[in-house]
Amino acid sequence: MLQADVAQKSPQAQDDDSKNAHEKLEALHERLTHTKTFTPDPSLIAKQIKTAQSSNDGFSDGLEKAIAPYVIALQLEKAGLPWEQLRSWTTYLFSSGPDGHEACQEKDKIVQLATYELDAIIKQNLGDESRDLEAEHLARLPCRVVVSNIAAGADEDDLKEFFYPFRYQVQKLNMLPYQDPIKRTKVAHIDMYTRESAIRASYMTGSIFGLLPDIQLAVEKED
Repeated sequence: MLQADVAQKSPQAQDDDSKNAHEKLEALHERLTHTKTFTPDPSLIAKQIKTAQSSNDGFSDGLEKAIAPYVIALQLEKAGLPWEQLRSWTTYLFSSGPDGHEACQEKDKIVQLATYELDAIIKQNLGDESRDLEAEHLARLPCRVVVSNIAAGADEDDLKEFFYPFRYQVQKLNMLPYQDPIKRTKVAHIDMYTRESAIRASYMTGSIFGLLPDIQLAVEKED
């Protein structure tokens, strides 16, 4: 018994223990520094990490933050998950750097907030634009004449020639894509600058390519 105790306390035994510890550290370092990145199943990893954190095996409150990911990874490896598929994920979860879990969550929140604010601005601008267009449309109606029964071969230039006496009063001329399914005649809207010009233009007479255009005020009576 005394001889065994002496052997354990001998310099040779202490050297062996030191050598074994050094080899274990080197092996751990090799595994930590030569791993591959991966894309794991987040739900499975989260479940295993929760189990590992609740365990007292090799994990304590006083553990250094920098070492925690590797201890967690080792515990997960014991649970059957490959080491090569753990180091990157646990480092991501516990890292306080710009690519860590908390930092990425914060980035996502900022992006989501910016996207929400941008969508709100776009929606508001679209609403304002829609209201402006509606107001502009309503303001134009009293000054608009609707010209129908236009010959199929006529175009905007032919209409301008027909309404030549009002060439300085015409604000906008719009030939609609609609055509009568039987006669193939066209319809046009002509916006004048004033209500008075529209009323006078509605009394125009004549023909375009042999057809008499039908000219009506868009609003017969102004409110």
